[in-house]
Amino acid sequence: MRAPVFFAFLATCIALLARAPVASAVKLQIRGSTELEARAAIRDGRLELKGALSDDTGRPIGLARVRVRATRERGGPALRLGRPVACGATSQRQLHAGGDELLVDTDGSGAFCVALPDLDRRAALGVSFDGDRFHEKSATELDVDSSRRSLLLTFSPAPAQLALERDSHPIWIDARVDPVEETASEALQLRLLIEEREGGRRELGRVSIRAGERAEWVVKSKDLGSAGPATLIAEFAGSDTTQPARRTAAVQRTVRVALSIAGKVPTADPSGGLELDVAAGSSAGAVDAGAVEMLVGGESVGTAPVRGGAAHVASVFPLPASGTIGVTLRYLPEAPWWLAGDPIVISVPVAPPSPWRRLPWVLAALGIGAWVVRTWWRPARTERAEKERDSLPPGRPSLDVIELGPEQSGWRGRVIDAHEGSAIPEAVVVIVLPAFGSDGVAARTTSDDAGRFELPPVQRMEGARLQVSSRWHSTLLRDLPPAGHLQVSLVSRRRALLGRLVEWASRMGRPWAVPGDPTPHHVAKVARDRHAEDVALWAGEVERAAFGPDAPDAEAEDRIREQEPAWRSGDDARR
Repeated sequence: MRAPVFFAFLATCIALLARAPVASAVKLQIRGSTELEARAAIRDGRLELKGALSDDTGRPIGLARVRVRATRERGGPALRLGRPVACGATSQRQLHAGGDELLVDTDGSGAFCVALPDLDRRAALGVSFDGDRFHEKSATELDVDSSRRSLLLTFSPAPAQLALERDSHPIWIDARVDPVEETASEALQLRLLIEEREGGRRELGRVSIRAGERAEWVVKSKDLGSAGPATLIAEFAGSDTTQPARRTAAVQRTVRVALSIAGKVPTADPSGGLELDVAAGSSAGAVDAGAVEMLVGGESVGTAPVRGGAAHVASVFPLPASGTIGVTLRYLPEAPWWLAGDPIVISVPVAPPSPWRRLPWVLAALGIGAWVVRTWWRPARTERAEKERDSLPPGRPSLDVIELGPEQSGWRGRVIDAHEGSAIPEAVVVIVLPAFGSDGVAARTTSDDAGRFELPPVQRMEGARLQVSSRWHSTLLRDLPPAGHLQVSLVSRRRALLGRLVEWASRMGRPWAVPGDPTPHHVAKVARDRHAEDVALWAGEVERAAFGPDAPDAEAEDRIREQEPAWRSGDDARR
C-alpha cells in the first residue's frame, strides 16, 4: 500500500521542480534615473560640445546613445549640423550624423566630445538621452554664444553620502572658464540647490567665486530635509561675459537608527515567552520604517515592524527554568538611507516555574471526579443561570456558535472587538433573507452597552444571512447559523484596511513584502519607484485612514477598497 503513495509523492516533487525554471524566468526590471552633463564652447572657430552620462548613483553609463540638435535660438527651427568631428577621447566611429540631428555614443566612462564646425557664432543646443531598459531618459539645453566664455563647474570632491547626524557639511566647488583669460577676474555668483526625487527643490546657499578658484558652502543638516536620495545642483545664471553653467551630483542623505528598550526589561515566562517594547530613534526623530529582529544564541526568534518609532517584538522559544538569558536586538533597514546602529544586548530575567501551574490539572481531576459522582447521583433538574462565555479574541472577523439551542429558540450573544475583546455597543444585527421587491430584513436588533443582543426566531431558509455592522468596524456578513448562543467578532476599519494591504503585498512578494508586516509607507515607496501611481495612491489612502486622527467611516472604507489594485504577477508585479 505504501509504494503507490511514495510514487505519487515523487511525481508531485518532480512536477514542482519542473515548474521552477518558469518561476525563475520572471524578470525584475527597475529603471534608474540619469544625469546628463553637457557644456559647450567656441574654440578655434568651431563649437565643441563635451558631456557625460551617469546614473543616479554617479556611475557612468557607457555605450549609450545621445542625441544632439541645434537651433539658432530656443524653440526655433533645427539647423543642419554639417560634418561633425570627434574630439577628446571620442572616436569618429561613435558619431552618427543625420542632417539636422547628431547621434553620438558615450565611451566606457560615459563621456563624449564632438566638434560642430558649422556652428561658430551663436546657437541653442538640445542634448538628450532616450533611456533604455535600465535607465530613465534625461535632457538638457545649452545656450552657446561666441562672445561669452564657457564656465565649467566641478564638485571637488563629489558628495555622495550626507550623514544627517552631523551638524553641517562642507560642499566644495571648482570653477574654470574656457577659454582662459589672464585678465578675467569677474566674480561669479553661484547658487547651491537640493532637488528631491519628486521634483521639489530649495536653495541651500550662495557663494561668490572667480575663475580658477575653489569655493565652499557650509550646509546645515537641518536644511537638507529628511533621509533619502536627492540631487545637489550648483548653477550659475550667466552674465555678459560668461555663459550659464550647471553641475549636479546624486547624494544619499542617511540616518543611523538607534534602538533602546522602552521601559523596564520584563521577566520572561517559560510558559508564555517574551515580549519587548523597543524604541527606534535617530537624530532626525522617530523612525517609521524597517523592522526589529530578536536573536537568542545567534539565531533569530522573531521580528516586528517599526511604526511611529516603536516595535513590539514577541516570541516563544525555549527558556531555562530560572536565571537570565541574553537577548540581542538589531535594526533591519528597508532602504539604503536607513543605517543600522549597533545592536543592543540585554539580560532578561527568567521567572521560576509557578507552584500554581499544576492547579489546572488538579481542577481538571476534581471536575472529572465530580462528573463521575454526578453520573451516579442525578438530582432533580433545575434551570441553570446563563453565563457569558468569555474567550480570547480571535484577531479576525468571525461568527462562532458558542452553544446550540432549540430549533425555534432564536439567537442571542455578544458582539466584541476581534483584537481587543471589548464589547461593541450599538452594533446593528440583522437577519437578511433572499427576497425580491423588499430589503429582505426578517429581524433586526441593536447590541446593548455590554455588546449583548437577542433576535427572535424566524423561519430559516436557503440563502439566509446574518449581517452585523458597527460605526467604526467593518461589516460582517455570514450564512445564518443554527439557533443558539453566538459570539460575533468584528475588526475595526483601520485594522481591516491595513490587513488588506498586508495581504496584497504578501501575495505580490518582494520587494512589496518585507520581514514582518509591510507598512503603507513602504508599499507607497516601492510603487513610486516603479511608477505604479495607482498603488501609491491607494497605499497613501490606507495610511491616512489607518493612522490619521479620524477613524474611517463606512463610506471611506468602501472608497478605499474600490481603489485597491488588482493582483499582479510576472513583470507587472515588479515594475
